[in-house]
Amino acid sequence: MSFVHLHLHTHYSFLQGLGNPEAFVARAKELGMPALAITDTDNLHGAFEFYLLCKKKGVKPIIGVEVFICEQGQRYEAKDAKVYSLILLAKNFNGYKNLIQLTTKAYLDGNVGHKAQIDFRILEGYSRDLIALSGDLTCELAQHIVSGKDDTFLLERIAYYQRVFGKDNYFLEI
Repeated sequence: MSFVHLHLHTHYSFLQGLGNPEAFVARAKELGMPALAITDTDNLHGAFEFYLLCKKKGVKPIIGVEVFICEQGQRYEAKDAKVYSLILLAKNFNGYKNLIQLTTKAYLDGNVGHKAQIDFRILEGYSRDLIALSGDLTCELAQHIVSGKDDTFLLERIAYYQRVFGKDNYFLEI
């Protein structure tokens, strides 16, 4: 069984990642990884470079992004805003176009303070052909666990994401 890294930030994730896409792809090839994902925060700036590097090395490129979703709405600016991260991966070219739409809407319509964000309504509108990973400690499920929500509520939120992306397209990140 081989390993595929599906949550990876490069130096295009400002203040979050230092890795060079070329070095990541070379290391993936060296380790025999059949594929590698790029999931920079809020942007797809490195996607084309990453895609070309992967193709050159014979590693399957998986294009993704880490988005931020504001529970109260895309333009909500208060410091008590509930904002969650979510990892999205394109299944195909249509999924890639949906990632472009989501990141564009986040920057043009939801750029509050220092964070580009979308809301659940926008996410639902562009969820086709995407795979979602629950995310890290800033994801919705982790935040609800930390705040003490019960199992029923957590299962309802998992069911929501399964409805939005499809049962086979939502995964819990460990």
